[in-house]
Amino acid sequence: MHFCLTVSWLLMVLLPVGTTLAQSDKDDAIIRAALQAQAIAWNNADLDGFMSYYLRSDKLKFVSKNGVQYGWQSLYERYQKNYSGKEGMGKLQFDVVENERLASDVFQTIGKWELKRITKDGKEEMLGGYFTLIWRKIKGKWLIVADHTS
Repeated sequence: MHFCLTVSWLLMVLLPVGTTLAQSDKDDAIIRAALQAQAIAWNNADLDGFMSYYLRSDKLKFVSKNGVQYGWQSLYERYQKNYSGKEGMGKLQFDVVENERLASDVFQTIGKWELKRITKDGKEEMLGGYFTLIWRKIKGKWLIVADHTS
């Protein structure tokens, strides 16, 4: 009898952990796939597709060496200005270093980015650095709510 109670108790405790781990793995895979889709959109000069993974709100935060910029539209216009056309956008690649769940609806992604493109004067340029993204699950979709890129 005591054994059955112990097994029942262990199942009650461990079953939710297994479910949480499975959900975490699923969400991790979704976020990694979203980053791949972003890179593909960027490489196809599809800025709208790239930006579809960002929270479309004035609450979106983008941090760079120039400080903090707020808002989806502001970030969209920044990308349009600094990376115009297919050559200006070049070829983007992401490498995820770490993807960690911080809460049931929040992930933090740390990674590297690399961009190879042609400058306005026709020279090949390699850019790169690191990023930290904060993702929040909103209405069933994982969206970037904060992006720190350097």
